[in-house]
Amino acid sequence: MLELIESAAREGLDLSCWRIAFNGAEAVSAESVQRFEQRLARRGLRAGTVTPVYGLAEASLGLLFPPLGRGVKVDRVQRGPFEREHRALEAAADETDALRFVACGVPLPGHDVRLVDDDGVEVGERIEGRLEFRGPSATAGYFRNPEQTARLFHDGWLDSGDRAYRAAGEVYVTGRVKDIVIRGGRNLAPEPIEDGVGSVEGVRRGCVAVFGSPDPARGTERLVVLAEVRPTDAAGRLRVREAVSRAVVDAIGEAPDDIVLVPPHSVLKTSSGKLRRSACRAAYEAGRLGAELPSARRQVLRLALGAVGARLRLVRRRTTEGRSRVTAGDEV
Repeated sequence: MLELIESAAREGLDLSCWRIAFNGAEAVSAESVQRFEQRLARRGLRAGTVTPVYGLAEASLGLLFPPLGRGVKVDRVQRGPFEREHRALEAAADETDALRFVACGVPLPGHDVRLVDDDGVEVGERIEGRLEFRGPSATAGYFRNPEQTARLFHDGWLDSGDRAYRAAGEVYVTGRVKDIVIRGGRNLAPEPIEDGVGSVEGVRRGCVAVFGSPDPARGTERLVVLAEVRPTDAAGRLRVREAVSRAVVDAIGEAPDDIVLVPPHSVLKTSSGKLRRSACRAAYEAGRLGAELPSARRQVLRLALGAVGARLRLVRRRTTEGRSRVTAGDEV
């Protein structure tokens, strides 16, 4: 979105009336918020207006909110204890490889949040766990699917599918359970790696997906980086690949197992622009990544042929039914 602001923020745009702007659809990058506010400062946007919140589809409203006007609050935690033991210990100021998580605030009145381990036991301060909540806005369950509804709730608490920890009363969301990559005893969140790869020259920012793929031989997961790149020659792609590998090493201290460079619009996303990491992993394992997208002309032709085929089948069925009625009438 930052790349589109200049065309959107033209004469007459006045954001000085904004008191707060929520961002809760995806994991929030503190750096992106800062660049957003700096870019629109001349249009009246005040620092601290944009703030992360936490909500999910199973609730009809946001669940966690920070104090009004505070903006983004970042917590730096030690990488090793967090990735191996789920302990979010505060990092020293001189630790260059510290992980950064953004505070999402506290629950709205009438709502409760708890963090539990894999056995459902509630964890303490600065221990990462699975985020569950309850409150009046929670869903009653899946429509006509009691089995899935039973898996969604644990003793009246709704399982959000997210991981988080609590510090000084506030909740810090760390990532989706299904997106965590387990590699060599480390629990790796994809977002920091994707941010680092997205800053590589030649890679399309926001079009990077990191996921794990099973490695039965080693009993762990392979770390796969899928990145869209602009058209370039073989030498250029090699430079991008090497830069991507360095970016991953800078982010987690280890190189990825596989780097897949694909043309624009190959990384799968939802209609609202969210990364579909699970779908990307399925496409990777099926060998479908990077396949050339059909042209608009080919897509229109395919739709037209499909419509003609459906029409012919309808005519054939009606003709057959008509003949059957005539034959039955002759017999009578």
